[in-house]
Amino acid sequence: KQGTVVLEIKKSGIYQVGTWESLNENWPPASFSLLAPEDGKIFSWEQESESLRFSWQSAVDPNKDEVYYSVILASDSALRNSLGKLSSGKQNYLTVTGTSLKALLGEIPAHPIFWGVEASDQERSTMPLRSFSISFDEKSRSAPPVLVEYGDNWLFNDRDNLDGQAW
Repeated sequence: KQGTVVLEIKKSGIYQVGTWESLNENWPPASFSLLAPEDGKIFSWEQESESLRFSWQSAVDPNKDEVYYSVILASDSALRNSLGKLSSGKQNYLTVTGTSLKALLGEIPAHPIFWGVEASDQERSTMPLRSFSISFDEKSRSAPPVLVEYGDNWLFNDRDNLDGQAW
């Protein structure tokens, strides 16, 4: 028999509603919302050691199982074309440095990317109701300049064109 269970998160005053046939079966965590960075946020990093913090509501598991989270970065809003996945364990936030993000993605993309969070118990998972887009300005995507000095009078300073050739 199908029924509706209403779960209240008293701390935030938010109600979460889900429909389950039986709480004796294992059901995925209830849906939840993303909090920050907000949709459409554009980041500007002065240094790669600066960080970006992802946060979201805690998901409630109808079976009272522990919930584990992973941040998914993707090239599409449905999060089907994953660029990478980072686990935050039981925490409803994750802080990532620019260096870590570049290592995960290979480079900071010029186009917007999307982020979302997967909440899972040991057997089933739930995605948020929607994903958020984030972008990075030109300064955040630029490699630091390469400076090569030869003697006292000549130096080679290249931001974009160093192509791996032996100079």
